This record gives sequence, C-alpha cells and structure tokens, in this order.
Amino acid sequence: MDKNIPSAEVVGEQAYLVARGVRLLAIAGVIEDTIERLVDVRQMLYESAVESAGSQERVPIPFLIKNPGTNLIDFGYASHEWVIDVYEWLLGGTVPDQMVSRVMGVLLGYSGDAVAQYEYMQAGQRVPVCQKGEITAPPNTAIC
Repeated sequence: MDKNIPSAEVVGEQAYLVARGVRLLAIAGVIEDTIERLVDVRQMLYESAVESAGSQERVPIPFLIKNPGTNLIDFGYASHEWVIDVYEWLLGGTVPDQMVSRVMGVLLGYSGDAVAQYEYMQAGQRVPVCQKGEITAPPNTAIC
C-alpha cells in the first residue's frame, strides 16, 4: 500500500462514524488519480464499509470523487446517496465559499451552533469578550 494512502484502521474508523450515524460524510483521504491507487483504495473502502457496519442495518456508502480541476480523488464514506450528490455539488465551484464551509460542517457532523461558532472565530475575534453580562457571540450561542 502507498504511504500516502491511510491505513485500513484509519479508513475503518471513518466508515464506523458514518455507519453509527455520527456524521453524514467522512472524507478518509485524497489520492492522485492513478489506476494503481484507485484499485488499492477502492478495495480498502469496500472491505472497511462491510466490517464497520457490523450488526447495524446501515452500511456506509464508499465513494471516490474526482476533485474538479485537479489530478486528485477524494475518497471516503457517505450515509446516503444524496450526501454524495451534495458533496459533488460543493466541489463543483458554483457554491459560494461561505456556504461550502457551512454545508461541509454539517455533513461532517458538526452542529449548527458549532458551525456558527467557527464562523465567529474566523471573523477575527478569537476570544469572546463579556462585559457587564453582555455576550459577544453568535446568536443562540452562550459562551460566557
């Protein structure tokens, strides 16, 4: 196996998170678009998907998606076919960057509050400031 391809254990952990409903999408890695790497990764994805499902009814859906404009392939697992459709749409370059970040956050298992907090932190103020009982945080997010 190529040193740039994650181990079966790492890939299996991602499959497990999707199979258990922790997240809708798990990106296990990114590889160059070569037949040798695709064959190795495809096999590992399918084996890990079956193993991770165990007694669960939901088997994570393995995916290999070409990253537009590059020679790279994203690979991982999705909980449903529509999640793969949304991920491909986000990669397509037609969605504003801010929306890509928001939707990716939700697909990767973050709550709406966590996405809002991330955006708040990216706006430049790293430490919330509380003065006289005022909260300077995104709406519906209690920090102080």
